[in-house]
Amino acid sequence: QNHSWGGTQQSQEIKEGVNTAWRNHSIFIASRGNDGSNGNPIEYPACYDDKKVLNVGASGIDGKYKDGTNGDILIGQQTNVFWSSSYGNGVDFIAPGCTELVTTPYNPISPYWWQNTSSTPNNYYTFNGTSAAAPHVAGVTALMYSKHHLDKGAPNNLATEDVEHILE
Repeated sequence: QNHSWGGTQQSQEIKEGVNTAWRNHSIFIASRGNDGSNGNPIEYPACYDDKKVLNVGASGIDGKYKDGTNGDILIGQQTNVFWSSSYGNGVDFIAPGCTELVTTPYNPISPYWWQNTSSTPNNYYTFNGTSAAAPHVAGVTALMYSKHHLDKGAPNNLATEDVEHILE
């Protein structure tokens, strides 16, 4: 399950949702946030129980945490270089999160697209932030589960901790 949203307030309902997903062998993957903080404020659902949630930050073009100096420069003009990936408080992974690395099909109702017409094909736009990074982790875990899950006839059952260990 990819969760590219969050906030600083805990919610009993969301915490129960995380627990229910975990009890049902569904991996809960959450974006860490784009305020560049080192763990403060703590953001939920990414910072709920680290055994039950894979917490994802974003990388820049150099593979390091996106920090405002390593990505999101489009065709010589700066767009969105001011954001930085949050880190600390149990970030498990970072994945590509800047517009130079992430393209996606165009969605006319979404306010989060950045067009880069010289390097992206028609009907594809660029996308950034930890909301662009978390789906990378969700996709890989879905592929792992498609082959290694009891519900799919596999002889083993991967828990969230197993997937995290394998990915590390």
